[in-house]
Amino acid sequence: MIRFISLFSKLTSKVILAVTLVFSILLVFAPNSFAQTRKKVEIKRANSLKSIKRGDQTIRRLIGNVVIVHEGITMECDSAYEYTPTNIYDAFGNVVITQDGAKLYGDFLKYDGNFKEGQIFGKQVRLVDESATLVTKSISFNTAQSTATYNSLGVITSKDGNFSSNKGIYFSNNKHFAFNGSAVFQDTSILINTDTLDYYTETSLVNFFGATRIYNDENYLYCEAGWFNKDSKESNFTKNVYINNGKQEIYANSIYNSSIDSLTWAKGNALLIDTAQNTLLYGNSMHYWQNFKKAKVTDNPLVLSISEESDSLFLRANELNVVTFFDSLGNESHRKLWGKGNVAFYRVDFQGKCDSMVFHSTDSTLQMFTEPIIWNEENQLTAEYIVTTFRNKTIDLMEFKGFAFVCSEDLKDKRYNQVKGKEMKGFFTKGKLTRIDVTGNGESVYYVKDKEVTTSVNRGESSSIKVSITGKTIKSITLIEKPNAILYPLEKAKTEDVVLKDFVWKDSIRPKSKDEIIPASLNINFYIPRKEKAENFRKTKMFPATSIQ
Repeated sequence: MIRFISLFSKLTSKVILAVTLVFSILLVFAPNSFAQTRKKVEIKRANSLKSIKRGDQTIRRLIGNVVIVHEGITMECDSAYEYTPTNIYDAFGNVVITQDGAKLYGDFLKYDGNFKEGQIFGKQVRLVDESATLVTKSISFNTAQSTATYNSLGVITSKDGNFSSNKGIYFSNNKHFAFNGSAVFQDTSILINTDTLDYYTETSLVNFFGATRIYNDENYLYCEAGWFNKDSKESNFTKNVYINNGKQEIYANSIYNSSIDSLTWAKGNALLIDTAQNTLLYGNSMHYWQNFKKAKVTDNPLVLSISEESDSLFLRANELNVVTFFDSLGNESHRKLWGKGNVAFYRVDFQGKCDSMVFHSTDSTLQMFTEPIIWNEENQLTAEYIVTTFRNKTIDLMEFKGFAFVCSEDLKDKRYNQVKGKEMKGFFTKGKLTRIDVTGNGESVYYVKDKEVTTSVNRGESSSIKVSITGKTIKSITLIEKPNAILYPLEKAKTEDVVLKDFVWKDSIRPKSKDEIIPASLNINFYIPRKEKAENFRKTKMFPATSIQ
């Protein structure tokens, strides 16, 4: 989960930078820049001035090097008409409006002082300040409604990145900017495509809606809504969230991130796929703490580990925790996973239950605590504490500590071979139990067969016992130290002769299939259509427009 956490912080800072650049340029000509009371137009310069009568209306025509000052702005143009006394004027040719170091260029300006609204047109209307340039075909402003708008393709360029959208509007009353219609931002390291992008300057809140795609090197993020706040350093991606960084895929209904708390929280249908390890981690709630490199999964957590032999392992618990460790060079060295409460797992050749478990990736060992029990084919294995060692994802060794008990069922005769002792070791070949070594207080019950017919039962005691297994059948039991054995004819064996103390056959609680491990409410393939949708949108990658032509 580490890689996608670092992606969040990178995306947040880059998107905020993009939005801030775009919004700062429109703020220069925001509606509040125009006075709310009517002021007289002051003509600073014109090569000539001529009055024209049209009925009852007088038109003043200003020609050549016209400079007009009105309500805090300076306007320059080739010529202008002032329609008195309507307080309406038009400007023509090389129109330049200047305020506070920013300039607005166009070919034609219409302004109505009665409604406090205006619009500038041109082949290229340019809004320029020292940080960025906006190019579009027209910009409208309305000081009464406190809005400034462009309704055709707008292209913004700056030294920090490029932005384009089909529409943009600023609402000065609530300091709200909105861009929609294929909004695209790009800088040297990130590309953002979205339908709608909103920014509230007073709260530093950015909202985005629609099919949003964020590209960064090999990283790709898809969602359909979300927000982030540059002041609180929080972000939240929602609706069909999908992240792909080349090695991992992350899915959730929502993913919240706080840079200050170093916390990421994935909620609702959360899934992390580690493609390198062929592992899927499900849960309705996933927390990750970047500072501690620790993840906690609750609300129906499930681990699915797929092996090359297709004998997938399904594991569940009330809570799963993962801690990642790194070497001195900052490279991932190993992981530690532990499950708490009602742990159960299923693989075709290997099933188990316990109250808690820990898996160490360094030596591929699985530790099981509190009434652990393992089933391997016809064998049932129990102890106070069990350690299983894997080699190439296959069981290699099992160690049983305290009241170790191994028994196997003869499916045909419904009889049980049993071995118990203080400690045991089970040795496996290609995932199959082939030998058991018993140390301390060893006892055994072994049914003897002659040509597949059970003829007698051997009960033995020894401080050291070796059990040899071929296929699914006990081949021999050897009592090594201080042996004591009795062979009973089958018809004369009593129950106390053939059942060791503490023997309990627990097949009724054995997981019989993966369906007993997978939560009933979970469709483990839910992510497939979501991935297809997100990847289809990924192909629609757009780059910022470079011109409005």
